[in-house]
Amino acid sequence: MEFDSYTIVFLMTGPNRGGANQTDLELLQHRHLEHLRRLHQEGFALVAGPFGEQTDESFRGLVIFRGDLSREKVLELAQEDPAVKAGRLRVEAVRWYCEKNYVEFPHKTQH
Repeated sequence: MEFDSYTIVFLMTGPNRGGANQTDLELLQHRHLEHLRRLHQEGFALVAGPFGEQTDESFRGLVIFRGDLSREKVLELAQEDPAVKAGRLRVEAVRWYCEKNYVEFPHKTQH
């Protein structure tokens, strides 16, 4: 059996979740979403989105990165997120394998 692989980055609750005013939080959220859009537009991230109805509220969302990117590159890109830099989020990365051609993403091209 052949496999495709991807790196999944879990966006987790970070150590600096409290204390910011609403205006700062809205600006940070805007910058966070812009970062995710840029990762997708530049072809690094295949898909990203928040979680809902999870039993562990520390899991905030995920980003699935192309499988040809090294773990180091994925972590570098993920840690550039303004919300991660601010400590509102932290990242956990795992390699995920699935049967070849079983999952398709619109921007799966290798760069």
